[in-house]
Amino acid sequence: MNAVEFQSVLVRNLVGNSRLMAPVDGIMTEVDADDYEALVRYLAYGLMVKGFRRGNNIYVTSENQDMFTFVDAACRLAHLNAVKTDLSRGDQSSLMDDDVDYLMMLGRTWSYKYKALVDRSVREICG
Repeated sequence: MNAVEFQSVLVRNLVGNSRLMAPVDGIMTEVDADDYEALVRYLAYGLMVKGFRRGNNIYVTSENQDMFTFVDAACRLAHLNAVKTDLSRGDQSSLMDDDVDYLMMLGRTWSYKYKALVDRSVREICG
């Protein structure tokens, strides 16, 4: 399987048939598979930087289904559980739309530290 096919399998395993929508400069935008994977990885890295550990629940307060799908994909790469809720828990485990851009920025900065962990998750997801 070449790199393009592998990436397509990864993205489809993460989001199924959902549109590839990701936050770009704070606005949900349709992106290609390459950009989607990169942005999802940045969020996964950012969640790891913030100290979330394997198996933690992340309570997603977004009403936007595309945002939830994006966060869920990142959580899967970080071995976290995205839980959709309409109530903020008021603690670190709550994730609002505004938090996503910040976490992606953190993840972009710290990607070198967490890349191997996410690569292992990618291999597990793609089988």
